[in-house]
Amino acid sequence: MAPRYASCQASWTGATTCARRTCARIRCRPAACDTDQVPSRTYAGVAVEERQRQRRRRLIEAGFTLLSEKGPEALTVTGVCAAAKLTSRYFYEHFDNRDALLTAIVREQAEAVSTQIITAATEQDGTAEERARAAVHALLGAIDADPRRLQMARDHDEVVLRMRAVVAERMTELLAENPEALWPGKAGHARVPLAATLTTGGILHLIADWADGRSKLERDDVVRLGARFAVFTGESVLS
Repeated sequence: MAPRYASCQASWTGATTCARRTCARIRCRPAACDTDQVPSRTYAGVAVEERQRQRRRRLIEAGFTLLSEKGPEALTVTGVCAAAKLTSRYFYEHFDNRDALLTAIVREQAEAVSTQIITAATEQDGTAEERARAAVHALLGAIDADPRRLQMARDHDEVVLRMRAVVAERMTELLAENPEALWPGKAGHARVPLAATLTTGGILHLIADWADGRSKLERDDVVRLGARFAVFTGESVLS
């Protein structure tokens, strides 16, 4: 009778109940069934997990590009897969549907932009207005760094407006968690969340109007007015 191993209860014939299924069609050895020791599979020298990460990245990038260049109606599973040069099998490996992809795009952009803004303000020495200027500069810099973001700032489609709302929500959360970035000495103030909401909303509207040309402002004007608005709001609400 073929020997059996208690570690996976699989026989030498290849029949398996091993949780990792490492014994199927191979000669079972105890070491191969130790789930803590099974190495990650690789293809062409790249681990499976890394390939999955790369495919997810391609899908998100393709989706964001389609959204910014052609609008929400172009954000279909077929369109995204064609742009990413992947089959739908890989799409559903990462996302349940189009809306799940859209959510991933929005959250990623919101986190990246918001973190950049708060970091710039926190690292800037000087007055509250100087820190606020650094924050607005960082926001404009984030838009400059990826032209797709500029298109999102200009567009007024319902889906894009929802995206901007998510970005505003995340920016508000980070500012409320780090009030010292703009308003020194105000940490713990009961109205910090209100000040953060008003400041974020006002600055984002200012930039949206500038991006689509409605305000007729120069870039320096946007920075100056945005910074003053942030400081004034803090002084008014947190006094």
